[in-house]
Amino acid sequence: MQCQRRKKMDVVERFGGKCQICGYDRCINALEFHHLDNKKESPSYVIMRWSWERARAELEKCIMLCANCHREVHYTERDVTPLVSPVAWRVHVCPVCDKTYDTKNKKQTFCSQTCAKRYQSKPGKPPKEKLRHLIRTIPQRTIATMLHVAQSTIRKWCQGYGIDIAEGCRSHRNPALLARKQEKLNKPKGIFTKRKLSLEQAKAACLALQRGEESLRTIAKRYGVHHSTLIDIRRGRSYVELKNEFPDLIRERPEQPSP
Repeated sequence: MQCQRRKKMDVVERFGGKCQICGYDRCINALEFHHLDNKKESPSYVIMRWSWERARAELEKCIMLCANCHREVHYTERDVTPLVSPVAWRVHVCPVCDKTYDTKNKKQTFCSQTCAKRYQSKPGKPPKEKLRHLIRTIPQRTIATMLHVAQSTIRKWCQGYGIDIAEGCRSHRNPALLARKQEKLNKPKGIFTKRKLSLEQAKAACLALQRGEESLRTIAKRYGVHHSTLIDIRRGRSYVELKNEFPDLIRERPEQPSP
């Protein structure tokens, strides 16, 4: 019922939204359609059950009246032909086939599902030279949007063709950026590598920990390392030469027996 009501609301809006005789517009249920050639088909039946193209051709032969005016027209056989005016149908152009069409759905973009599927279909894997040119001139995100694929698919295509992903649209013009990007790509994945401190930095960190004025995470952030690096120093797992200098701070933690 909600779908049928939306159809009627759309048609009422296109007919001007009011009775063409008295201008009544308060209740949509009191607005009806009058056939000018007195056909047997009810316009309400046409709107609710016929296809939109067939219903539109039939509604062009009607005018919209309120219930009172509609009864008066049928009783007195009043001439309402001068009230006929062109209906403001919505004309859309399909972006795929350039065909003009009308629809009751305001959000519809294509004339048919065939054109919608053709527009949304993936163009496929481009040739090697074309992909290399795209990688060198356009960012990967833009290429993925153009080809309707994910960025990971672009990287897999480059790997299959043997194209270096580091040859990005900006990297091939900037050697420093290219070297940094290549180093990032060559870095082993899935392995956490801790940054090491020099002996002087480790001593300074231990002095800060011994004073106790700052938290462990704050000190680790200052030296640009993970906080677990300082935990290893405090537990005697690394920088063993600092144990004699900071005996109260660095203490080996006994290993707990396995259950």
